[in-house]
Amino acid sequence: MFAFINTNAPFRNLELKGDSVLDLLSLRRHARVLASATTVRWQRKYWPPPSSAKRWTVVGQSLRFMLSVLQTSTSLHTLQLVHVEVKPSHQLFILSIPTLKELTLNGSCFVPTTIEMPVSSITSLSLPHARHQPSVIGHTLGLLRSTLETLGVTNTPENLPLILETVQLPRLTCLKCWLGDPSRLTRFTPRTSGTITKLCITTLYGPRPLGVSDSIFPQLCELFSPWWIGTQLFPGRPVQVFYDIEMQDIMLNDLQTHLAALSQSTRGVKELHLYTLLSIPCLLQHVATHVPQIQRLHIWTRPEFLMTGNLKSQQTSTEGSLNALTEIHVTLVGLWHHRELHLVRLPTCSILSAMRLWKCPALEVGTISTARTVDSYRLRGNFSSEQRFKLRRMHTGEWEELM
Repeated sequence: MFAFINTNAPFRNLELKGDSVLDLLSLRRHARVLASATTVRWQRKYWPPPSSAKRWTVVGQSLRFMLSVLQTSTSLHTLQLVHVEVKPSHQLFILSIPTLKELTLNGSCFVPTTIEMPVSSITSLSLPHARHQPSVIGHTLGLLRSTLETLGVTNTPENLPLILETVQLPRLTCLKCWLGDPSRLTRFTPRTSGTITKLCITTLYGPRPLGVSDSIFPQLCELFSPWWIGTQLFPGRPVQVFYDIEMQDIMLNDLQTHLAALSQSTRGVKELHLYTLLSIPCLLQHVATHVPQIQRLHIWTRPEFLMTGNLKSQQTSTEGSLNALTEIHVTLVGLWHHRELHLVRLPTCSILSAMRLWKCPALEVGTISTARTVDSYRLRGNFSSEQRFKLRRMHTGEWEELM
């Protein structure tokens, strides 16, 4: 009965602390709940820690007890450790968890050791605030060498390419990194980037030439980056999905240049996410001209730009058509922080009328939703929208609204 009730219970996701004796006693009392959790986040209540040997002893006992329980778990999928040094005995517990797939070491590190460790099932490693020595990062990656598929690093170390060259991760397909200096991309080699198919790059730097070699990231299929980085990585690579993570408005001439760069992908871009203050008809005109093979399009825009301009006059100047476009998703963002938008049926009908005027014979699904703020961080993440219309084309050619 406990297992049945716990299947969908809120405490399947646990956030724990382990600095005090009371925390340790609480862990022991709730061992059964801990054993059935799917996600566990363990963090220090105090950071920096007090200079007390007793405090460190309690922290170690709490962490050891928690990991000893999780070692035999058959449901744990995600483990997050915040501000803790993971000693070899704790590493042994973590790597032995049979169902663990995602590990996050936030301000934490695996203490290097020569003790032989078991092969883990971890496929995703996230290292926020990775300000550790190369030997520490290399040790952690080495333990996951045979299984790691996704690596996320914030405050990317300058020598990360060298670490990857040394460790060698044959199954690594996704790399997510924040680059203080985007020119570090040039330090990757075909050997360290040859297996990567998905690349996510965040940087505070503005547009500049990178001088990236054509031989790196040869299998890149999905790219999440600012436009100015994307335009330098599209040529000669099989990019099929591009997501503009900056979500900043760009001038029309720059947009034409960016779309022209998209057309240099060797396999043709099939999915595009971008922010624009152009009217949607005008945007579709340029997309049709440069990337007519696009299949899925997600547009972020302001409500006043949803439908503006003369559709018929714009249609006559179209140089291409969107014969492959099957999905178009429009997300409306507010003008000010915390301002909520309320959709009415008119914009939905207007955008679908526009789709009928344009040459989109394969279009099957169209959605309009609202984001509550224009905060770029919220735009990059998952947001909850209370206003959302989803419509599907019926065999008669008319549109029906899906609930």
